Amino acid sequence: MAASLVGRGAQLAELRSRAAAAREGEGGLVLIRGEAGVGKTALARAAVAESGLWLLEARSTETPAPAYAPIAAVLRSAMRAGQADTENAVLRSALAAILPELGPRERPVEADQAIIHEAVATVLTEIASDRPLAILIDDLHWADAATLDALGFLAEVRPRVPAIVIATYRTEGVPRAHPVRELRSRLKRRGGLFELTLEPLDGEATRDLLEMRLAGSVSPLLAAAVHERTEGLPFYVEELAASLVEGGSLRQGDAGYELDREASMPVPEAVREVILQRVDRLARGDRDGLAVAAVAAGAATDAVLASFGVEDLSRLTATGLLVELGDGGLAFSHSLVRDAVYEAIPWRRRRQLHAELAARLAGSAPPLTLATHCLAAGDETAACSWLVLAARASQQAGAHRDAVAQLSRALELWPGDANLSGRLEALEQIARSAELAGLTAQAVRAVTEAVDLLESDDDRGRYAAAQRRLAGLLEAQGAWERALDARQAAADAYSAAGRQAEAAAEWLAAGAKLRSAGSFSAALEVIAAGLDAAAGAGREDLVRRLRALEGNVRARAGDGEAGLRIVRAALSDALTQGDHGSAAEAYQRLADSLEHTGDYRAARASYSEAAEFCELNGAGTLGEVCLACLTMVLRQSGEWDQAVETGRQVLASPDSNEHARAVVHGVLGSILLHRGRLQEARSELHAASVLAKRIGLAAMEMDSEAHLARLATAEGRISDARDRCWNVIRRWRRTDGERHYAIPNLRWMASFASERSAPDLLEACATAVTAVVTAHDLEAQAAVHHVLGEAALASGESAVAVSRFDQSLSLLTDLDLPFEEAEVQRRAALACAQAGDRRGAVERYRSAYRTARRLGARALAQSIAAAVAGLGEKIEPRLGRLAAAGLGRDGLSPRELEVVRLVAAGHTSREVAQQLTLSPRTVEMHVHRILVKLDCRTRVDITRRAAELGLLA
Repeated sequence: MAASLVGRGAQLAELRSRAAAAREGEGGLVLIRGEAGVGKTALARAAVAESGLWLLEARSTETPAPAYAPIAAVLRSAMRAGQADTENAVLRSALAAILPELGPRERPVEADQAIIHEAVATVLTEIASDRPLAILIDDLHWADAATLDALGFLAEVRPRVPAIVIATYRTEGVPRAHPVRELRSRLKRRGGLFELTLEPLDGEATRDLLEMRLAGSVSPLLAAAVHERTEGLPFYVEELAASLVEGGSLRQGDAGYELDREASMPVPEAVREVILQRVDRLARGDRDGLAVAAVAAGAATDAVLASFGVEDLSRLTATGLLVELGDGGLAFSHSLVRDAVYEAIPWRRRRQLHAELAARLAGSAPPLTLATHCLAAGDETAACSWLVLAARASQQAGAHRDAVAQLSRALELWPGDANLSGRLEALEQIARSAELAGLTAQAVRAVTEAVDLLESDDDRGRYAAAQRRLAGLLEAQGAWERALDARQAAADAYSAAGRQAEAAAEWLAAGAKLRSAGSFSAALEVIAAGLDAAAGAGREDLVRRLRALEGNVRARAGDGEAGLRIVRAALSDALTQGDHGSAAEAYQRLADSLEHTGDYRAARASYSEAAEFCELNGAGTLGEVCLACLTMVLRQSGEWDQAVETGRQVLASPDSNEHARAVVHGVLGSILLHRGRLQEARSELHAASVLAKRIGLAAMEMDSEAHLARLATAEGRISDARDRCWNVIRRWRRTDGERHYAIPNLRWMASFASERSAPDLLEACATAVTAVVTAHDLEAQAAVHHVLGEAALASGESAVAVSRFDQSLSLLTDLDLPFEEAEVQRRAALACAQAGDRRGAVERYRSAYRTARRLGARALAQSIAAAVAGLGEKIEPRLGRLAAAGLGRDGLSPRELEVVRLVAAGHTSREVAQQLTLSPRTVEMHVHRILVKLDCRTRVDITRRAAELGLLA
């Protein structure tokens, strides 16, 4: 075992195992973490050496290097060995972004990071298929973001790349937000993190290492002193041992080596002192050479040192402090050596060396290297220019996260108010790269600064374009109020610039967003401004789109007749003029308007026609929105199976946007909830809630939150349910009387409030419902009667409650809303029972039960069966045999309940058959019926579902 691997048996065995797996074709990424000097690299090298894998090494340097520098170094090593196939034209073109020596790519465009990742993985796979491979990347804490992204990709595709990739990084000085920690978190979430942690050696292992380095035993006092000073870090121990030997500070004692009492050199307190003591023993010329190498860092080569008068490198390499890399490059034996030498250089001399290196390397070194030297030399103006060039190089390599960091640093160094045009271009590039890297917040900051710089600019069109860009970014963040402000500012600026068509487009976008947010009055105001601008620009297509939106907003706001008339006129005009884009939008607006006026039959047909029209005319995304909205109509109409099928198709479509997915997740979640599949419902409803809030879709915000309240009620979390009901009320109050999606939820919330004695919530529901009712809105009128019935029920006025509920039912009869009707019948039955009308209660319960069974609304059906039983009625003659058999058992027969409990206990069908004296085939038939009744797919699902329903007690 190597000296520096003393005390590392367990870690070495684990790493050997990983290396052996890579040799057999199962690749992977291993991270080794620990303090500087703890022996991370030595451990990796030892494990690879024993495995017989071909080792390719690279390291990140403290001096920033171009994007993918360690990856590029690995590929270059393979190319020099003749192992990397770079003759393939496609691979060569992709890799040229990080290996310029391969020549210009076929198309002078920015590289796509995903393509680079695939190219690197392909080359490494080919290498490893001929020669088992290990890759060691040292000092990952200094790596660029592009390299970290590439390693993350290799970890994800580890079965495809039969090579072990080992990366080391320091634990100290790596803050929580450090990119390495982000990589670790990403790998951990995806189950791809394997990490070894190296701790310092204990006292015994420190003594063993010291004796191996000194080739003899050491006294307990010396061993204890060395462990105390080095804190058990192997590199420190070895350096201290070398320093003690070179300084003649040791002597042989009775117990082994001990510190010479006559020695003038005390035991140093830090490894830096140990290293510098070794450096101080060198000749001045050699010390100067080491200083140049330390300042040059990753750019240190024999040519660079020669330009500073260092001709004899052998004297430096003989010290063991500096090593040649074989390609003309030089590196320190350990980064800690470089750190110690660099920090010992006087500040003025250090700056001078950086300045000289920047001058000598100009034209040959990467821009980022030159920027680093200029910064260290105090030349911020030059550093700023080089950073801009470095960012361009990063963009060309698809390393957009690195480009953002470089440009952000350049802006920090930007010389005052000079070259505002250049600063605006830098901000534009930051925003662009940040968007491509998924760093939306940084893109917003960059565009916001650009907007501020352009606010007083005479070019209003440029200012408007920046505001439009900002609006899009803010919308992606879900910051809708700021986004609307930006849209309106863009529209005003475009108008001032005489670009009326673009102003109208911005008003249109703002109006559509205000409509989704339920801000109908504000939407109509901006639509009016948009119509003026569109007419002034002679853009009839924009006029048609704005008219269709206007009609839709009016229909949503309660003026259904006028709204439908306006939308139909816009649709007719668009079809007549052959304006298919505007017609597709108008079709969707018409269907939405019909839905919001409560004409579900017409809305269903219109959504289907709109989706077909969109598909035929290349408006796939809008078509998926139509289908998503159709699922809501199908839910309300009681066609739940078709709603689920259509919703699944929408989610599987690549054309679906967040609007469509939010609606579908909400519809699926609500149906699953009503059918008693609570866990699946929770996932869908939370997805709907998150998406709806992100895109500002008020209707689905309220609908998903109300159904999450229902879910909480089903699980007995009444306080949570009450809080969610109030969330719905608060969200509704921020709209201009959103009606369609609010009404059924307000109705249920009133029932919840009545049952839970929450008069303040009941009053809030009553206020909201009465605020949105109109003379022609039968659904809202039905809801008003229902809420008043709940208020009467809560006050003990049972007869009044029966009357109100019956009026609600009479209005719902022609609206084709079966589930709502069944829920109202259940409450009317309760009111009848409290009024002493037992017969009327049973009739209403029976009607509601039939509807619930048809829909598969198990929770409602079970509550009705329990209520009938609570009246003292026999279930079977009132509700049927299935209701009687399933009461308290979620529809399961007594025998099926026995099977469920045995299956949940882990018994096989044969074992269940033996216990119940049945044949295995009969047990399988019972299991099949149980799967159907509990809406499960597997036995594991049966166990989970049975526990959820409390059937295992």
